[in-house]
Amino acid sequence: MANPMYGQNKADELLDGVRGNQGIIKKTVVKSSVDITITAAANSDGTVAQPAGTTLMSVILSPQSVITTAGNSGDDLDFSMGTAAGGAQILAAKAILDDGGGAVSMTAGASYEVISGGVGQAANAFAGLGTATSEASPVVGALYSAAARDVHFRFTPLANDLAATGTVDVICTFVKINS
Repeated sequence: MANPMYGQNKADELLDGVRGNQGIIKKTVVKSSVDITITAAANSDGTVAQPAGTTLMSVILSPQSVITTAGNSGDDLDFSMGTAAGGAQILAAKAILDDGGGAVSMTAGASYEVISGGVGQAANAFAGLGTATSEASPVVGALYSAAARDVHFRFTPLANDLAATGTVDVICTFVKINS
C-alpha cells in the first residue's frame, strides 16, 4: 500500500497487517438419526463423520418423539461418544435421562446440547427444557482430529425397558480454522 495522501488512511500497512492476522473458520454440520431401542441394556448405535483437521464443538440431541424412562430408580437413558464403536473416548456414558424413581422424559422437537462450545454440560443442564434430571456430561477425550474419522455414539436404556421411545437426531458441529 502506498503512502496515503492528505485525508486518507495514515495507518499505511496497518489494515494489511490486520487482514493478514485473520483466519477463516469453516463450519461443518453433520446429522445422523437413530431409533432408540425400548429394551433395557440394549444399545442403539450410530456414527457421524468428522472431517479432517476439525474440532468437535457442539453435539445436539433432538428427539423426534417423546423419550421416557420407566419410572424406577436406575431406569436411566445413557449416552456416550467415542472414536471406536461403543467407545467413550469423547464422552463417557452418562444419563441423559437420570431416573431417580420418577419417569423422566426428553421432549419431542427440543434441542439438548450435550457439548457446547467444546465443553460438556453440568448436571441438570436441561431442566429448562422440561428434563428435570440429567447427569454431568464432561468431555473426557480429544475433540480434535487431524485425520477424517467416524465418531460413534450410543444410547443405552438401563435397568428396565423405556416407557416411550422413538428416533433421535444427533447433530454435530465441527470447525476448522484456516489461516
